[in-house]
Amino acid sequence: MIRLGAILLLAVIVSCGFVAKTLADSNPAFSGIATGSDSAMTAYVNPAGMTRLAKHGQWSVQVLGFYSESTFETNSGSFEPNAIEKNSGDGIVPFGYYARPINDDLWFGASLVVPGGMGENLDSTDPSRYLLDEWFIATVGFFPALGYRINDRWSIGAQLSVNYVLFNYQSAVLNFDPGFGDGRMELEADDVAFGGGFSAMYEPSNRTRIGFVYQSEIDANLSDTPTFSNIGPTRQMLLDNAGLLNQEIGMEWRFPQSVAVGLYHQKDSGVEVRLDALWAELSRLDMTQFSVGDNSIETAGMQLQDTIALTASLAFPYRDNVKLKIGAFYTGDLLEDEDRSMALRVDRILGIGAGFERRLQNNNVLSINLNYMDLGEAPVILNDVDGVGMVSGRFTKRWALALDLSYSKQF
Repeated sequence: MIRLGAILLLAVIVSCGFVAKTLADSNPAFSGIATGSDSAMTAYVNPAGMTRLAKHGQWSVQVLGFYSESTFETNSGSFEPNAIEKNSGDGIVPFGYYARPINDDLWFGASLVVPGGMGENLDSTDPSRYLLDEWFIATVGFFPALGYRINDRWSIGAQLSVNYVLFNYQSAVLNFDPGFGDGRMELEADDVAFGGGFSAMYEPSNRTRIGFVYQSEIDANLSDTPTFSNIGPTRQMLLDNAGLLNQEIGMEWRFPQSVAVGLYHQKDSGVEVRLDALWAELSRLDMTQFSVGDNSIETAGMQLQDTIALTASLAFPYRDNVKLKIGAFYTGDLLEDEDRSMALRVDRILGIGAGFERRLQNNNVLSINLNYMDLGEAPVILNDVDGVGMVSGRFTKRWALALDLSYSKQF
């Protein structure tokens, strides 16, 4: 079995914990990683915070919309230089949250995350298509949780994570026979993966809270036999002789373990400050890209590195029932330049955000935030692509917008 890692492009935001744990508090710049406790969303980001909610049940719904644009320039000595690849994409991720007290000190919560899926259809004519032409990954996650109040200042929480993962990977195959264009290889696999986490919250005063969240690693073992189409006789013979037509390929999809700490403080003026830091152990991932060679499915390893994400936001009271919010965030480089591939073109991320929160009747809350992300150039240099030679490229443009809408209701 050939091992293949699978965390790609926009999905890297999920992998380093940003979508998975930071969007759920509905603040600009993805702030509130560890201290969100204003609604049922805290059942997801920090279960310990449920004990700080009002003494009745709550539910929240949230919709996150993505839009991105990119331009990637590829150079190769064997093909027309400076091939231009322009892409845009969009997606919607719905969230649902529920929290209610069991007694004065114990709370139960549950969260459901149902992404519509993330991926890219590169539809490329340059040599990178032999490494990756199209990919898709989707997860459905269910997260039951408990929160327990130890005393007026301390609370703890625990969470179970159940995730269904579906993955599809497609690349072009170089044919040698006249009259045959590119062949195609497609791989699709799925699995159910489990994980867990615990959290704590310390509240030295009713205006200040400090949060801690640990999330365990989640491993999905995906494997299947790829299917080939439009393969010429010569390529067919080479693959058959090498036993690759029935070669099982295994993939490792991992949500890395992470640790987050955060501080929330409300000043006398009513201004709210949120500061958060998250560390994710991406170096545990054994990333691999692959292409179809003459006698083998060629693999090339990539070494991710641990990363730190930093985020900060301010909320200003505008009227009695309205807050205006601004924020910024940063994630470190996920790969060294020499370790990137066409299957994993990731870089550091810089972002800013703004939004507002409106308190409605019966203390129900509507929140809207818009975030802009600069995803970096992600330069790639590959020296020995089968049948092609050296391939290099970089993004000359790559940005994304994330629109976050949420509504919370007490009952």
